[in-house]
Amino acid sequence: MRLADMLPPFIEDAERNIELVTKPSVTSDRFEPLSPVSAKNYITNLVILADSVVKDGVPLGGLTSLRQLLDPDLVARGLDRMQADLVAERMQAKPGRPAQVHGDRKSSTINSKAWLPIVHATAYAAVAVAKDLQVDDATMAELRRIARKIGSAFKKQRKGMTPKNKARLGQLDDPRARRPFLNLPAIVFHRHANVTKPTFKQAREIQDATLLAVLQDLPIRVANVVALDLDRHFVRPNGGAPGCWRVSIPGWEVKNDEDIDCELTPEVSAMLERYRRVFRPALSGKPSPILFLSRDGIAKRETTMSAQFTQFIRRESGLGLNPHLMRHFCVNLWLKESPGDFETPRLLLAHKSSDTTRRSYAHVQQQAAFDRYHAVMGRERAEIAEALAPAFRFGRRKRKGAA
Repeated sequence: MRLADMLPPFIEDAERNIELVTKPSVTSDRFEPLSPVSAKNYITNLVILADSVVKDGVPLGGLTSLRQLLDPDLVARGLDRMQADLVAERMQAKPGRPAQVHGDRKSSTINSKAWLPIVHATAYAAVAVAKDLQVDDATMAELRRIARKIGSAFKKQRKGMTPKNKARLGQLDDPRARRPFLNLPAIVFHRHANVTKPTFKQAREIQDATLLAVLQDLPIRVANVVALDLDRHFVRPNGGAPGCWRVSIPGWEVKNDEDIDCELTPEVSAMLERYRRVFRPALSGKPSPILFLSRDGIAKRETTMSAQFTQFIRRESGLGLNPHLMRHFCVNLWLKESPGDFETPRLLLAHKSSDTTRRSYAHVQQQAAFDRYHAVMGRERAEIAEALAPAFRFGRRKRKGAA
């Protein structure tokens, strides 16, 4: 179900809650307002919970408010049903073959005893909303107990990046693929260097190249990408003069409530200026401050922006990447050059804790450790390696007497 499928009182309650938690208030227990993205995500998770509760036999008519849904017994019942349904659905997705967690052949198979990420997220969404609603102490304690139980098990299960994302990023381990990828924005801009009156198709190509250039400099989430506003988020050199653009995104717009403030490189700033001045007007005839605007002059949906990016990368390079993988790519690239430095990636990704960064990218450190170890072994073996080389030639030898 979606929020629109719930009863009108529930919808009104949810919208009222979003408005309440995203505005400063002296009566709220929150030190700072919640970002609109986080507030909407919490409600989305609770609608998924309500869907599972209804599927488990609870009448929809009994869910007329967030407070009714957040009864601990209903929450536990809904989470159990959600876990069971999702595991069964994914195991039946491809009859006769092992089910895949991410629908990809390279992903690990489903562990029916492992809590799924959506269940974990929903448990904590229930706690967050219950706190905002100021439910009674007994209810709050029980919801926290449920969330801690799932959370503790989930942390033990999580071992960093998913196999699917590791496989995708593996495409860029080879410098022959990585270097053209890093230079792709410049290649596309050079292709249209002499264009002064672009067609829509040319403008779209430059929009895609600009998006990639921005994400290479500033690995932000797709939700922040689509919301980038020339008036609110950018400080540009006066009068379009050469110089670096600055991006400032306030914490309340970011998932982790962390401010993002970054001066872009001169190369990317120059691309942004040319895109803004020459190509962006060809995308829509309507005035709009949105950087990556649609034909209608409004911000594109996250799914639309992601699909557009993926198609562009595949068409230009043959690689299979999405915008969110640019965050992983950024950290991988840094850790290979600076092993052990998790503080820099934490700041780049606007994580609250370096533990999050360390847990997600431990595999990069492990591979770097093996690379260093193998290099040491190689140096030790070097003296006799040449003499032993003939013994390791595995070509087929002719048998004696063979013609």
